[in-house]
Parts: sequence; C-alpha cells; structure tokens
Amino acid sequence: MIPKKALKKDIIREISKTRSRFISIFVMSALAVAFLAGLRTTAPDMEATADLYLDEQNMMDIEIISTLGLTEEDIAALSQRDGVLAVEGSYTADGIVPSGDNDLVVKILSISEQGINTPNLLRGRMPQNANECLVEESMLEILGADLGDSITINTGTGTYEDALKYDTFTVVGTCQSPLYLSLQRGTSTLGTGSVSCFVMLKQDAFDMEAYTEAYLTLDGAKELNAYSDEYETLTENWLDANEQFGETRAQLRSDSIRGEAEQELADAQQQYDEAEAEVNQELADAAAELADARQELDDGWAEYYQGQIDLEDEVARAEQELAEGEQELADAYIELTNGEDEYADGLVEYQDGLADYNEALDTYEAGRAELDAGWDEYYTALDSYNEGVSQLENYRSQLSTAESTLRSSREELQELQANPPDSSASEEEWTEYNTRIATLQATISTLETNIPNLNAAIATIEQQLTQSQPILEQTLQTLEDSEAEMRAGKAELDAAEDELNDARSQIEDARQELDDGWAEYHQGIIDLDIGRQELIEETANARQELADAYTELTDGEAEYADGLAEYQDGKAEAEAELADARSELRDAQHTIDEIEDCEWYILSRQANAGFVGYQQDAERMSNLATVFPIIFFLVAALVCLTTMTRMVEEQRNQIGCLDALGYSKFDIARKYVVYGLFASLSGSLVGLALGCTFIPWVIITAWRILYNIPGIVFAPQPDVYIMAVFAAVACNTVAVIAAAINALRSMPATLMRPRAPKPGKRVFLEYIKPLWSKLSFSQKVAVRNLFRYKKRFWMTVIGIAGCTALIVTGFGIRDSILDIMDLQYDEIYGYQAQASLIDNYSDDELQEVIDYLDADERIKQYLPYNQISINMEGERTIEGYLFTVADGDDLEGLVELRTRQDHQPVTLSDDGLVLTEKAADLLGVDIGDTLTIVNGDTRVEAAISAITENYVMHYAYITDNYYQQLFGEAVEDNSILISFSENDESLIGEASSDLLTLDAITSLSQLASTRDSIASSMESIDYAVVIIIVCAAALAFVVLYNLTNINITERIRELATLKVLGFNDREMGAFVYRENVCLTLLWVILGLIMGKFVHQWLVMTIEIDMVMFGRSVQPISYLYAVLLTLAFSLIVNIFANRKLRKIDMVESLKSVE
Repeated sequence: MIPKKALKKDIIREISKTRSRFISIFVMSALAVAFLAGLRTTAPDMEATADLYLDEQNMMDIEIISTLGLTEEDIAALSQRDGVLAVEGSYTADGIVPSGDNDLVVKILSISEQGINTPNLLRGRMPQNANECLVEESMLEILGADLGDSITINTGTGTYEDALKYDTFTVVGTCQSPLYLSLQRGTSTLGTGSVSCFVMLKQDAFDMEAYTEAYLTLDGAKELNAYSDEYETLTENWLDANEQFGETRAQLRSDSIRGEAEQELADAQQQYDEAEAEVNQELADAAAELADARQELDDGWAEYYQGQIDLEDEVARAEQELAEGEQELADAYIELTNGEDEYADGLVEYQDGLADYNEALDTYEAGRAELDAGWDEYYTALDSYNEGVSQLENYRSQLSTAESTLRSSREELQELQANPPDSSASEEEWTEYNTRIATLQATISTLETNIPNLNAAIATIEQQLTQSQPILEQTLQTLEDSEAEMRAGKAELDAAEDELNDARSQIEDARQELDDGWAEYHQGIIDLDIGRQELIEETANARQELADAYTELTDGEAEYADGLAEYQDGKAEAEAELADARSELRDAQHTIDEIEDCEWYILSRQANAGFVGYQQDAERMSNLATVFPIIFFLVAALVCLTTMTRMVEEQRNQIGCLDALGYSKFDIARKYVVYGLFASLSGSLVGLALGCTFIPWVIITAWRILYNIPGIVFAPQPDVYIMAVFAAVACNTVAVIAAAINALRSMPATLMRPRAPKPGKRVFLEYIKPLWSKLSFSQKVAVRNLFRYKKRFWMTVIGIAGCTALIVTGFGIRDSILDIMDLQYDEIYGYQAQASLIDNYSDDELQEVIDYLDADERIKQYLPYNQISINMEGERTIEGYLFTVADGDDLEGLVELRTRQDHQPVTLSDDGLVLTEKAADLLGVDIGDTLTIVNGDTRVEAAISAITENYVMHYAYITDNYYQQLFGEAVEDNSILISFSENDESLIGEASSDLLTLDAITSLSQLASTRDSIASSMESIDYAVVIIIVCAAALAFVVLYNLTNINITERIRELATLKVLGFNDREMGAFVYRENVCLTLLWVILGLIMGKFVHQWLVMTIEIDMVMFGRSVQPISYLYAVLLTLAFSLIVNIFANRKLRKIDMVESLKSVE
C-alpha cells in the first residue's frame, strides 16, 4: 500500500507538472457546476426575494371583491372566520390626472390602517391628511412634478363619480405597492382604458357608501414561502372552506339592498296615491265653473248672429238698386272701349310707320357716322404718311450732318496725331492735347455707330411710305362713292316724314272725341259712388253696433279661454307631475327588478397578474437548467476522460513498475482518482460559489425591468449544491476510473513497454483519388491524424459544436429581442403617432379634427378607431386591447395584418376577429375557435377568423359591424392613428404640437418614443449575451487547448523527429494548427445547426407574456459565431506554439526500452 504522505507528495508534484491539464478539468467543472447550480438556484432566489418583500409589505393572502360592495358587517363577519389573522375593508376607484398633453388614467387605492399591503416608501413620507397622496416614481417623471406639488384627480361621471372628497392632492411621497409587482396596472372604463399608474390615499379621502374590496391575511401564511405548495394549499383550503360563506354573505347583501329599495318604493307609492286624490278634486271644481261661463257665452253669440242676418237683408236691397245704375254705365263703357280699339288700331298703324321711319333714319345716321369715321381714319393715315415723309427728310439731314462731322473729326484727329506738342510743352498743354484726342476718338466711335443706324432707319421709312401711298389712294376713292349714296338716302327720308305728319293730325281728332265720351262716363261713376257711400255709412253704423256686441263676447271668450287654459295647464302640470312620479316609481321598480344577485369573488394571490407572472418567469429560469448545464457536463466528462487517459498513458511505465512490485490495482488507481477528484471538487466549489451568487444576481437584476421587487435574497439550496457538486465530481471520477481500469487491465511487462503505434488505416478521402492525389504530404498527414484518435475527435466535435451553438444562441437571443423593434415598428406599424380623443366629444369638435387632418399637407394618412382594454379568456386569462375600425381595408398603410411565416395578407371581415399570434398561443386557440372577451361586466363570445403577426402586447382586431353584433351597441371612436408624409422627427414634433391645440384631442403619443422606451428596457439583454459568449469562449478555449496539448504530447516523438529532420517551427506548427483549424471549421457547421435549435428552445422558454420575441437568427449572428470560434481556435494555436518551440529533441527521442 502506498503511504498517504508519499501519495500526497506525488499528487502535488503531478499537479505542479501538469498545471494546464489540472486547470482544464478545474475550469470545465467550475463552468458546469456554475451553470447548473446558478440556474437551479435562480428560481428559488427569485421566489425568496419576492417572498421577503411581500412579507415585509404584509401583502394580502386573500382578496374579496363584491359586486355590490362590502359593509362593516361583512368585514366583521370575515374577521370571525377560522384562519383569518387580519381583515380590512379597502377602497379602489379609477380616475384621470391631467398632465398637459397627456391625461393619465390612474388606479386610486386606499392605504391600509392595519398595515395590509403596506406601500414600500421610496421617497418622502406617508400621507397624514386626507388631501395628501403617494404616487409612483414614474408618474412624477411623466408629469414633470416632484414632492410637494399638487395633482388633480377626476373620477369621471360613471361608476366612480364623487368617489373622493377632494379633487386636488399634494404629493408627499413616492412608493411601490405589493399589489403591483409587474408593470401592468390593469384596465379602466375611463380615458384610453389602460391604467398607467396608481395613487394611494388615506381612507378618509374616499366618499363611498361601501368598501370595494376586503383584504385578508391568514394565520401561518407569512411563515410559508409565498410560491411554495404549502402556501398554495393553505390559501386553496381557505378558499374552499369559505366558498359557501361567501355565497351566504352575498345573498344577505342582495336581500338588504333589495329590502331597502322596496321600502323606499312603498313609501313613495303612498305619497303618490294621496297627491293624486287631492289633484283630482281640485280639477273637478274648476271644470264646473268653466261650464257655467260657457253657457252664458253661447246665448250671447246667438243674439249676435241674428243681428248679422237682418243687416245683410237690408244691404242686399240697396245693392240691387246700385247694380242697375252700374249696368247703364257698363253699356256706355262698351261703346267707349270700341272707339278706343279703333283709335288704337290707327295709332298702331301710325306708330309702325313712325318706327319704319326711325329705323331708316337710324340706318342713315349709322351709315353717316361710319362714313365720317372712315374720313377720320383716312385723314389720320394721311397725317401719318406726311409725318413719315417729314421724318425721312429729318433722318436724311441728320445723316448728312453726321457724315460731315465724321470727316472733319477724322481730319482733325489725323492732324493732331501728326503734330503733337514738342518736348518743351507744359503739362497743361499735354493734358489739353490728350483730352482733345480722346474727345475726337469718342466722337468718331459714336458717329461710326450711329450712321449705319440712320441708314437702316431711312430705308425702313422709305419702304413704309412706298407701301402706304397706294392704300391711301384706294381709300379716298371708296369714301367718295359712299358719300354719293348717303345723299340719295336722305332725300327718301324727307318724303316719308311728310306722310307721317298727315296721319298724326287725324289721330289727334279721334282722341278728342273719345275724351269727351269718357268724361260723361266718369261723372256717372261719381254719382254711383255717392249712392254706394251712403249705403256704406248706414251699413257701418249697424255693423258698429254688432262689433260692440262682438267685442263684449270676445272679451268673455278671452276670459273663458284664460280660465280654460289655466285649468288645462294646471291639469297638464298635475298630470305631468303624476306621470313623472309614476315613471320614477316604475324606474325604481325596474331598478329593483334588475338588481343582480350580489356575488363575492374570493381570490388568492394567484389572481394577481404580477404575482403569477413573476412565478412563471422564475419557472422559466429553472427550465434553462435543463439544457445549458448538460453541454458543460458532457464536455467536462470528455475533457477529464481524455486528459486522464493521456496522463495514464504517459505514466504507463510507472504503473507497470508498481504493478510488478506487487501494489494492488486500487493503490495504483488511487493517485489518479484523487487527482481527478481534487481538480473537479475544487473547480465545483469555485463554480458553486460564483454560480449561486453571480448568475442569480444578473438574472434578478435583469427582471427588475419588468417587476418592482427590490433587493435580492440568496435562498440556501443544499440539495442543489450537493447535486451539482456530486454530478461534476461523479462525471470526472467515473472518467478517471474508466481510464485507470483500462490501463490496469494490461500485464506489467506490457505496461513497461511503449504502446505500439496505432496501425495506419485508410480514411475515406483516400478513396477519392482525384482529390487525394492533389493533397500535399503535410495535408495528407493532417487528414489521417484527424481520424486517428477517435476520443480526441469526438471531444472536439462536442466542444467546438457546443461553443458555436452557445454563441449562436447568445447573439440569436439578442436578434430575437431586437427584431421586435424592426418588425413591429417598421414593418407591421406604418403610422408614427397615436392621438387620443376626449370623452363625450361633440360632432363639431370631431369634425374640426377631421378637417384639420384633411387640410394638413404634413399628414399622409389617418384612421379614427376605437381601442379599449379587455380581458381575453381561453386556457388562461390575459389582458389585451380590442381594436375596432369601420372597415378592415382602412388599416392598409397603417397596420399590416399578415401571417408570420410567409407574410401573406390577413383579411379583417365582419364575420370574426383577427387575433395576434402570441395571444392565440397563450390562450390555446386557433382559427375557427371561439374567444371569450370580457369588458367590465360584459362577456361576449367572438369567432376567430384569422391570426396575425404581432410582437408587442395583445390585440383583437374587429370591424364596427362585428362589434355591434357582439355588444349590441354602436362603437364610438376614441383614438386616431396618424401617418406623416415624412418620417422626420422635427416635422412630426411640430405637427403633433399643432394637433394638441384642437379641443377634441386630449393626448398624442409618438411611436418613436414608445420604441425608444422598449429598446431601453431591453438593454439588459446585452449582459446575458456577454455571459453566454464568455462561457462559450471558456468552453472553446479549454477544449481546444486541452486537445492541442494532448495532440502534442501524443506525437512528441513524431514532432521531435521532424525537428531533427530539419523542419522549422513554422512547418512543425502547421501539422498541429492545420488539424485544429480543420476540426474547427468542420464542426462549426454542426454548432450552427445546434445553435438554431437551442435558440428556438431558449426563446420559447424566456419569452414574457406581453411580448413575442423574433423566431429567427440574423445571418450576421451566424457569421459572428463562426468568426469568434475561429478566433478562439487561433488563440489556442498561439499558446500551443510556445509548447512546440520547447520540445527537446534528445529527450523526446530517447528509447524507453
């Protein structure tokens, strides 16, 4: 038996001699344990962190919601239930906080007085007065406010009208609430329907008749982990035990509300009956008085109508006499009118002749005027001709003068140039001389220019005069002919005028005779009128008497009408009041009939979206531990196996000697087992320490983007620690034992001799003659060595492929998340802004918005639509949005509905809704299935006609017609999608500011801001990518470095021989490097394929509910994976080069025999 001390020294020396071998086992064990333990403990750490936070804030264990509210009696009854530690009623309401351009929909919560659901105070203090509040930190950022500022809360006109005693509150602190662990804040019937933040007030700030919910804590619940099966069992048992209690209390509440309402209705009915009897008696008395007055008026009217008959008879007799006088005048009138007709005929004949004469005269005068105008034109043209002649003579004179001046100027210039002043001339004389020379030159230049112009003008005028002369002569002849014709026409007109004068004398005589006859006729008319006037005066006196009687009667009628109107008004008013009272009674009865049975919803924390979502995300982290650690454990086992096999092979001589000396196989193998055990155990402990702290810290920190859970708790997980360490140690120990047993099977004599080289075998490339013949010697050696060592070959396969797969996965996750930005906001969404409309806008306000959008050239397209928050129910319940448009075609250019795989268009029709893909997956529904939509108290069943690609949030798209089919009411648009002509930030900003000035628009959000917000929230994914790549690098480096070392060690005699034969370091390195590069390139392809499937699995595992990650990996990511893997291989080759240079040829070639 080998002494322990000697064994210990031997192991220490062995570790010192084989540091790289020891480190490779150490690192692989550390990586495997770190990933396994880190991912396994992350979920418990997340749950422990959340549990501590929920315990500190004393989050409710049970929430009870009543459809008709909860009374103090309900709270008292709940406090008496078994297992209840504490119970408290609470108020909840919805409200809107104005914030300039954007109105925030907020959830208003009451602060517990017993410490249930205690807010986590971040800044400031707790409210001390009813008009003070706590808000979320994000709300202050949105409002641009701070502690000490005031906010206004409007609870609307619906369910929560007048729910608060105040509408203005002072912000005294910021907080987090255990009720809202995630970023989701639920839905509301106000504003956009989506709650943005919560506000917490003291209970005495609320003005509500009943509590909206009650919160309970259970005895013993705080001692349990909130995510444990024991806690779930505790709450489920309490829910089951109190289900009947809830139904009983709900029935009592229903009976109480109905009883109070029915008593109020009975009291109101009695008051109505008494009032109705009193009104009926008063109306009967008034009706009797009106009947007596009516009888008196009827007698007076009878006397009045008889007086009218007598008067009409007397008037008729007088009218008969006047009619006979009128007949005589009528005969005279006929005779006069016949004379008028004859006179008129003569007058017409005279007027026709006069008209012909005037027409002829007008024609003559028009001809005369035309002829005079012709003479004027002729004389004007003649004047123009004469003027042209005069101008021609003037130009000829100017030309003569210019030519004369030009000749004299040239002569003077020549003379001056020939006789300049002598050298004794003064400066003044020279100046005068030069000035004269310049003047003459300028004059000559001007004349030389003007003379051709004058010649051209003379030629032009001569041509014009030549053309004008014959025209003037012809015009003169024409005018003289016309003058002769005019003289003849004048003579004819004078003769016609004499004939007309004779006819006029005859007509005037006839007129005088008619006038005399008409004078006699009119005198008869006067006499007749006098008789008629006398009749009228007598009749008027009689009628006046009747009128006085009529006035007296109408006054009586007016008094009667007033009395009747007063009676009818009183009766109508009384009947209206009675009708209103009856209507109110009917409405009250209808309200009582429609009072729904009260329902109690008794809910555990499993109904809290943030609580459940955090648990599901923690479980996703556990799922990651099913794949990643396997890669590292497999590689660790292979590294240990090949490393220890090589170590045993190197020491086979020593093993053979010990065996020959009588040491047992156990004693011999113990050294190698302890070596592997120590390397794997130490690496496992280091990996355990790092993995159980660093990995949970990174993951929990990343999840804080979506969850408001502060701090971190590292929950002890001894079973995970032991399992992880044991798995690593067992893998390595089994590999060591396998290597040792394999060696100890041989006889001592065999072990003390060098192992015979492996027999050469043909590789498959040798059978491809054309290819094999073209390879060089070194290339053929490299190819044979690739397939010569099977263990090293398969270890390389797993190491390189695993490294590449991890890198592809890392970059692929980044691609999947960043794809959301491009796919959602560049391809699916075509709009750039979303405007929200105010509640209850008028038609004029909406038309103002439409007119503005139509007129603004910056706006390319817009679409009014309705969007509300809903719950969708299938295999589970999720929150989403119902997006309603008038017609599916209206979405074109703004929202693209398409399938994800082949991008085929999806049609939105009136016979179903289009559901987004992630929502369909979560709900477990498909095309043709039915989806339950819950909007407040309304539940409808909708058919799914298609599924569309979408990555952020959940939407159900429907048309207005289908909405009316589902909900039985018309839909009103509350938002507008807007697309701009240019995707320019400044242009969109300016247009958005202008739109916000319109009365109907309450807020406007730009898509770029939403995109930037989501992008910033995804930045933490880069940390995960870096971690995966670092682990992949460590995996690749350890595998390749270990393989290279083994390769060099196994072939050290071969390499030393090459060195003796004259191969330099570069050529020797090529043997090794070529094999590494070939193996790397070969198995990188497998790694790319593996990476695609690992990426798909990982995306489905870590994907959160409200977002669907991209399913594809970008080609550049595959390229990065290949390049990084090759880079790791290159780094390993650089390190291996140092070892190649240190090969001792003499020692390596020494024979062991």
